[in-house]
Amino acid sequence: MSTPAASRNGSPELTSVEVGSPPAPGAASGLSLRPRLSARWIVLGSCLGLLGSCVAGLYWFNRPAEPPPPVLTQQRLDEAWRRWREHGPDSYHLEVVVQGDVGGKVVLDVRDGEVISMSRDGRTPSQKRTWVYWTVPNQLGVLETDLSHAQNAPRGFERETSPAVLRAEFDSEYGYPSRYRRESLGGMGAMSWQITRFEPLTD
Repeated sequence: MSTPAASRNGSPELTSVEVGSPPAPGAASGLSLRPRLSARWIVLGSCLGLLGSCVAGLYWFNRPAEPPPPVLTQQRLDEAWRRWREHGPDSYHLEVVVQGDVGGKVVLDVRDGEVISMSRDGRTPSQKRTWVYWTVPNQLGVLETDLSHAQNAPRGFERETSPAVLRAEFDSEYGYPSRYRRESLGGMGAMSWQITRFEPLTD
């Protein structure tokens, strides 16, 4: 508080002497106090976060599915064979993801038409005769066999009661089956594959 003090000319003079007065908030430390968030804002932020998570989840489960490959026909398969015979490389690296009774990821390296390495889910099969199954000509051969059986159902597939549904998508340059789906084949079961990587190899 300020107390009067006598000056030399006898008039009172004020002197500033702080006696027991508390310092202003934050003055002693030089720091300002952070405002406290009310419980209402905390609840509102939590609700907005929960709402955002719900919207993201709904989008994920209802996102547009990848359209299925076109229906396989003999004409489309013949065209794929032609492109592979005319433009297909003799050496290539191939990766294919298989779904079905025996699924997995197959990685294949072919040199001059011969398989030099093959793995399924990171493991190399001991029987090399199985390595050639996933070469492009053999893949096209599988489509050829399935299409023949489907066209002759129910004789083509044991216990077949309905026509088979075969769908395939072919690479526009080389003709390899980039996606294939075999559905409703009662005797053989459903399966599909997708080539996720294909690279011609040079010496």
